[in-house]
Amino acid sequence: MYIKSMEIKKDQMKVRFNKTTIFSILCLFAISLGLQAQSLDPDRYQKIKALAIQTGHIEKENLIKEIHSITPNPLDYLIAISKEPGLRVYAISQINELIADFGGNEAKDYLESSISDESVHPSIRSSAVYSYGKTFYSLDKTGTENFLKQYSGHNRIGVSIRNALKDLKSGKLKSVRFSIQLKKNQLELKDKNLRKPQTGIRNQS
Repeated sequence: MYIKSMEIKKDQMKVRFNKTTIFSILCLFAISLGLQAQSLDPDRYQKIKALAIQTGHIEKENLIKEIHSITPNPLDYLIAISKEPGLRVYAISQINELIADFGGNEAKDYLESSISDESVHPSIRSSAVYSYGKTFYSLDKTGTENFLKQYSGHNRIGVSIRNALKDLKSGKLKSVRFSIQLKKNQLELKDKNLRKPQTGIRNQS
């Protein structure tokens, strides 16, 4: 009886420990989401969202320019918007393109996660494949190929993977990153303005 009582107590402790652990994890997750939400400006968020999810034939370059005018670093906003429930497949696919264009490790991680996530709609995963390939293939051919090849036999996105790899290797699939060109133009303009002779100083001399 004593041994059975001890075993029951141990089982009860395990259950309590598991419940406590799960509760702690959920609390940490909620806190992290709360911190992320606090760090995003609500006004900017709504402006970027309105641009990112609009439908119709919209030039990607114009979208990039408008979003860049709101903030030059919109990745956190775009990723947060993409996770909103109820967004249409087309809207998320368009957001994938924007995230890829603004680039960086955060964008790379996000797109790889979208491609590998079995719970994500196949069309969204396929769009992420092309956005990911166009942006990162020129930066790291081997790494990009190795990642995509993992899913080349997948029954839902395998065709998209194989077509993307084929087009990437042939040079048919490539992307102009408008955000980089925009930043470059701004830096050139800033440098040009700094080089301009200051009229007031010249007149004083």
